[in-house]
Amino acid sequence: MQNKIGLSAALYVCLVMLFSLISGCTKPAEKPIRLLAIQASEVSSSKFLWRNFKATDSTGFVHIPVKDDDLIFGDGFSFSLWEGFPDSISVDPQDSMLLVNGELWGIDFSESQNRSIFLDSIRDFDFNHLRNVGLVFPMDITQKNFLGNIKGNQHQIDIVITNKDTLGLFNEDLKWLAANFQISTLFFDQVPDSLDFDVIRSIKTLDFLGLGNIPISLQTGILPPLPQIKSLSLGAEEPLNFDFFYNNKQLERLIAVYIVGAEIHVLKNLKELSIIVPSEYFPPYYDFAKRHPNLERLDLPSTWISDFSHLKGLEKLKWFSFQYFGDSLGLDLEELVEIHPQLKLLSISQDGFRSRLANQSALKNFSELEFLLIQEETFGIDSVIMQMPHLKYLSMPEDYLENSLNLEAMRKALPNTIISSNSGFCLGSGWLLVLLPLSLLAFLIQRSLFKISLGKSDH
Repeated sequence: MQNKIGLSAALYVCLVMLFSLISGCTKPAEKPIRLLAIQASEVSSSKFLWRNFKATDSTGFVHIPVKDDDLIFGDGFSFSLWEGFPDSISVDPQDSMLLVNGELWGIDFSESQNRSIFLDSIRDFDFNHLRNVGLVFPMDITQKNFLGNIKGNQHQIDIVITNKDTLGLFNEDLKWLAANFQISTLFFDQVPDSLDFDVIRSIKTLDFLGLGNIPISLQTGILPPLPQIKSLSLGAEEPLNFDFFYNNKQLERLIAVYIVGAEIHVLKNLKELSIIVPSEYFPPYYDFAKRHPNLERLDLPSTWISDFSHLKGLEKLKWFSFQYFGDSLGLDLEELVEIHPQLKLLSISQDGFRSRLANQSALKNFSELEFLLIQEETFGIDSVIMQMPHLKYLSMPEDYLENSLNLEAMRKALPNTIISSNSGFCLGSGWLLVLLPLSLLAFLIQRSLFKISLGKSDH
């Protein structure tokens, strides 16, 4: 009898422990899309790399859909969103500084002409809210002195590095940063051939790594294992080795600023995939659901899809952004509604002259859609949008909303919808230089000039 009681007690303890273990392994709730209100002239993000968002009224607040860990940037400022980020902020860029709601959030040494004078001018500021630091490698004494004075701050920090190192000190400077700061986001505009990836692995708090332009030796090789990295932004001037991501299958987010091919097929844990550059190397009938079954967000450039059949089976997809161009009547919005009626955000961008979609009226059948972004020409789609009172947010082309009659009609039809304007990307944004290789910028400038020659400008 005692043995039975003892066995029952042991079984009970095991069941309790098993339940606790299972509970501890439960996946966290999906982070919702939310609107960020920023009092600034223009705002963009890593999710809408080619678009600037602007205010539609005198308050000066720009509204943009975001999720935690997004990169937000504009003229003179940049930061990444963290959990608990406020829903409304006022941004004030001042002489290499970023003030947010009156507090010092960012300092950019790459923008300061005389660093000694600059440091004297900020001596009385409170650095407890500092989240973003722009540095130039190799670091001079003024940068190191400043960083030495603030390294006692316990909160995590984002660091953007402009690489001008000709002395071979890059890894030494990086080791010093890794030893003294809790870095959560790290960006390099140019990655040296000699980069010591062991230093990056040593930064245990690092979650988001940005490699703005990687060398040929790395493009043709395999990215070393970086097990703590969940988010990667990658720029390259050539296609990557087929096995490039073999050591980093843990990646959950990829911003691909290069000519993408089938090398991404091993990334089965991806939740977010942003493909920036049109590519002829991509398999024509790529099965997204088979390769990336966990995708919640997908951004595709023009020339990639002739229909939406590639997207079947992506049951978790909530955010879809795509461009279309030329004679795109094969892109049937009714088909997209049938495949993904659960979409919460849809961004549609025209990337060509006088392009159209088939069955534009099907747009109103997205019953769960909350965020809608229309970029470039409207071609009658505005009348369909006016039948979508369930929208929380609508962004329309700036030249459309500049007509006060259009804006008034939209506000009358959608009284509970926040309306924002968007326009083409600004080539002067400093973050574009970090995120994009120079060859891609040259391509985009060429494309902009070509559109202007057709009487169609991005600005």
